[in-house]
Amino acid sequence: MVLLPALLRVVALLSPDIEVQVIAATHSPMVLASVETVFDENLDCLLTFDLEGDQVVVREVPWAKQGDAVGWLVSEAFGLEQARSKEAEIAIEAAELMEVFQWVDNAEATALAQASPHRDRMADELADVLIYCLTLANALELDVSTSITRKMDANGRKYPVEPVSPITER
Repeated sequence: MVLLPALLRVVALLSPDIEVQVIAATHSPMVLASVETVFDENLDCLLTFDLEGDQVVVREVPWAKQGDAVGWLVSEAFGLEQARSKEAEIAIEAAELMEVFQWVDNAEATALAQASPHRDRMADELADVLIYCLTLANALELDVSTSITRKMDANGRKYPVEPVSPITER
């Protein structure tokens, strides 16, 4: 993502005499990685906004290039111990599982699910999703079987199965 640098280049091409100041608020490490090439420590600053009690506290964070989005995630600005959370890993693995079915209809999806190379890939991706989900459940100290039972009961109340009457021809 190079949105801000591209925007600055367009402004410079259209009006070279105009000095532009950009104030951007983001939670995206990709945005910060993209501005590394245009960030001028003499003119620009990186600020954080922290909620302390009922007050927002603004602090300047020393600028240091991190190289890429992963570097920014584990930097002082974001403060994560690792670049991805368990929740993010679950979403990523689930998306990889669904890639197999992205552009197919139900009949093709059923055929793909039975095809050997796709079946093996789906099994691997599903295993990844389950591993991350169980790891997260363990970290949160959740009883998975109790959670599943409670959710299935709630779904049963929310979406009751109606008795189906036989179809009669008229």
